[in-house]
Amino acid sequence: MLMRTFAFPLTPMKNLLSIALVIFILQPLTGQQVIRLTFREAVRTGIEKNVLLQQQRNQAGATEAVRQSALAQMAPSLAAYGSTGSFSGNSFNQQQGEVVNGRMSFVNGGIGTSIPLFSGLSQVNRFRQASAEHLSQEHLVNMARQEVIRMVAAQFLNCLLDQQLLRIDLQNLEIQKAQYEQVRGQVDVGARAEADLYNQEFQVRNAELMIVRSSNRLKNDKALLAQTLLLEGVRDFDLEEPSMESIPDQSASQNLEVLGAEALTARNDLQQARAAQDAARVADSRIDVTRALLRGGASVSFPPSEGCVTRSRSASTAPRKSWQTRASVTPRRSPISRCIRPSS
Repeated sequence: MLMRTFAFPLTPMKNLLSIALVIFILQPLTGQQVIRLTFREAVRTGIEKNVLLQQQRNQAGATEAVRQSALAQMAPSLAAYGSTGSFSGNSFNQQQGEVVNGRMSFVNGGIGTSIPLFSGLSQVNRFRQASAEHLSQEHLVNMARQEVIRMVAAQFLNCLLDQQLLRIDLQNLEIQKAQYEQVRGQVDVGARAEADLYNQEFQVRNAELMIVRSSNRLKNDKALLAQTLLLEGVRDFDLEEPSMESIPDQSASQNLEVLGAEALTARNDLQQARAAQDAARVADSRIDVTRALLRGGASVSFPPSEGCVTRSRSASTAPRKSWQTRASVTPRRSPISRCIRPSS
């Protein structure tokens, strides 16, 4: 922000007031870190540091995790287990038909899998609902991003307006002081009344007051913009005016119908409402399916396959020692069971 001082041969007290006014305006610029902020940097900083936008993004990550979980529940599940141990002491050896004293080690293991064949489309509806909720949250993220851009743009333009108004007030002060000197010369030669000099002095003081008000308004708007951008360690900054030459004028090439069609497809609030409506519709269908399953349903189950590997070492009073190893894998499958509950 460019400030210029003006010295005019007023009375000594008036000169002191003018110097104090200039010092008051330039005081925030001394001893502080001043940066130059462009419109693109302001928007980028606002998107990166806005707290509400970050919350919406975190919520979008949570809904994505729920959607992935619902998708994983539709796939076959696989479970494996195992155990190992050893036993020392007397044990009955089935091969020899006698009790032997020794140490036996064993390892047991099993693998089980389950495939959902039919569950009333509950898993599919759960995935559809999670997908619709995630899509709705994505639109909320876009809405929050657009709101941040709109808020930063409005505050940035307010600061630019305040800078221009302050510049105009400074020019007005220069003009009023020049007129004061002209009226003062006319009063000295008797061409004008002394009352005109007092009126012009009032105009000068009023212009100085407008400068103070414009400066305070600019400081307040800059403080609000810095609070929105969460600027740390920067107490003052200059704003660079954006260039409007690269923005094409498309107002003449589009009509109202085209703009309305683009609004229906591009507005995130409308898309978010539609996605939320789809999620609610799928939730209602899940309730209807649950009610139908309470009247009658079918379930299919396949027990897991089991395997056992046993390795034993026995030692008797006889000098001969024997090693025995046994491994068995027994697949089992139960017939399809159907249970029908009477209607309530």
